[in-house]
Amino acid sequence: RGADPLQVLVANAERAKEWESRADELLNAARAAARRAGGIGFFANLIESADDIADDLEDAAFNLTLATGQDLGQIPPPLAELAGYLVQGAREYVMLLETARHIRRGGSREDTQDFLEAFHRIASLEHLCDDAQRVLKRVLLAETGHFANHFADLYGVLEAGRKLEHASDHLLWVAITLRDHIFGQVVGGS
Repeated sequence: RGADPLQVLVANAERAKEWESRADELLNAARAAARRAGGIGFFANLIESADDIADDLEDAAFNLTLATGQDLGQIPPPLAELAGYLVQGAREYVMLLETARHIRRGGSREDTQDFLEAFHRIASLEHLCDDAQRVLKRVLLAETGHFANHFADLYGVLEAGRKLEHASDHLLWVAITLRDHIFGQVVGGS
């Protein structure tokens, strides 16, 4: 038999808390570097916006620990789908950052195309996250079994879904910010 599902959720929440703390440390280091360089700077602001994603993910992991029911091993499929979209979005954001490094005025058309494709996939995934969160709400509120009888489970899962969707909003925001910087400052040359 596997580990106790509640203990797995608690361990995941602790890991998320550690990662969020590490993200805060990186943010503070970026702020300090920007101050030494003579200003806040675009990238410090971008990292600050991206830190909101880590905050939301940590909150989502915590909210799942609020569930106390017997079906803890059963993550509702819409929540799993929402989390999967967010993982895909994070991967696309890494691709966006990687391709952004190579974009410059007069640069490769392929680099620009790869950048824009990654951006559009992030935007599409954010819409899928919106839809998955709505499905999650419908499924949980229509459920007449487990979740209807256990408010803590319902609340924990709904809040986790809300935070995951919020993280996808922040992910899209940092992608938009990066896109606007790349085409306004780097390619546009202002």
